[in-house]
Amino acid sequence: MSTPCPFRISRTASDRLARNEAFRAIRENLRRQELGSEAPTFCASHRYSCSDEEQESFRLHRDIIHTLLLPLFLLHNQASRVAVSMLPGHQAAESERAFRGEARDAYAWLHCIFSEEHDWYMTERCPACIGLHVLHSEPTIRFVAVACLLSDDLLNPGLFNSSRRLPSFAFWLEALEMAVREDPFWGADCWPDIEYRACSLINGVQLLSLQCLEFQTALDRHSLQSTTSYKANFRFQRDATQSLPAHPVPLGASDCSQLALGHATDSKQRSKLSSNRCLQSHWAERPRRFHTRREADTRSRSVTSLHNAPTMAPNSTSVDKQFYSTPSPFEERIGYYRAVRHGQQVFVSGTTAVDPASPAGAPQILYPGDARQQTRVALEECIKAVQALGGKGPENVVRVRMFVSRPEDCTAVGEGFTQILGRKGQPGVGAAATMLVVRNGFVDERMLVEIEVDAIV
Repeated sequence: MSTPCPFRISRTASDRLARNEAFRAIRENLRRQELGSEAPTFCASHRYSCSDEEQESFRLHRDIIHTLLLPLFLLHNQASRVAVSMLPGHQAAESERAFRGEARDAYAWLHCIFSEEHDWYMTERCPACIGLHVLHSEPTIRFVAVACLLSDDLLNPGLFNSSRRLPSFAFWLEALEMAVREDPFWGADCWPDIEYRACSLINGVQLLSLQCLEFQTALDRHSLQSTTSYKANFRFQRDATQSLPAHPVPLGASDCSQLALGHATDSKQRSKLSSNRCLQSHWAERPRRFHTRREADTRSRSVTSLHNAPTMAPNSTSVDKQFYSTPSPFEERIGYYRAVRHGQQVFVSGTTAVDPASPAGAPQILYPGDARQQTRVALEECIKAVQALGGKGPENVVRVRMFVSRPEDCTAVGEGFTQILGRKGQPGVGAAATMLVVRNGFVDERMLVEIEVDAIV
């Protein structure tokens, strides 16, 4: 059975890509890596189900996705390095704390995507799998949409009239919109909501880039001052000791080990980086791209707008408790964790359909007026918290408490529960459940349901 490409681009856009020198160089680089891999380019599923023309289309789409996502990957890498340098040792595990406001939310969102979608954004799988995976979930669709909206800013910094300038990728955003609207699962009604959440992240990513530049400048200035101070001190010591006899200074074993470790670490880090000659020097560093072909993943899409990132608290090394937090505005404002693990038990806080991308001062509620969808969103975030603390997924959930604002919404909440945790949904899934009506019991009247989850992992 044939596997059609979900994305369609115009002849004009294809011709513009074919004429662009920078994009041709990127494609040639990816083609050489493809030829150098021992594994087949396409997985067993798509090697025979796709015609030669479809395979070429998937290759082109793979190369477009690679080009779009690379700058966001490099921005996240830079932000992570800067955060580790800026934070005290005991806070380095919570890298997002280095950033402020919307930039912190943007970093947490990027960190979550890059933690969960490594093979996809590094385009290390079959081109058809990479293209089809864009529509796998709401976060992956939104990720590509954000990359398209930021492409002019991130792909060509400082290049105005240059043969190395990449073309505009506005056409790919149009292709993405059309694919979502025509997809039988997503449909036309989902796109406006996805686009809105993508646009709300643009300012945060731009602020993250600016704060990285600000912090890097401060670090460079501090490094320069330290070097200058060291040189001045060295000259003073040299002048003061010129009249003294020279004695060999023994180097302790600990000093030797530190030097060797530092050198080994630098060498290992350098071995992971290669120059991307297709983009300008601003995006010069990137991890090497190893081709490891795999079978196509089972398509299991979820309508979730969550972009939370697992964050272990400084004292999470304790054998007693581990913590998980998200960019939720209420977590930041009140100071609680989304979930806590103690032994084999995981306790998830009351969770609503709050948009994690919204600011703490003005939290937004997803799917206002739709109790069933709010239930789905809340349960999916609860399950994500369980997974972040070592669980497999819905099968680990043993108890659910649902607090409903209005009696007339109980049926819709029950339907949302059935879709996510219903005992007939999949083997091993099932939980004890309680539903309580709490009239006007929430901090925001747009919240229709709040859910607590207990799990054993």
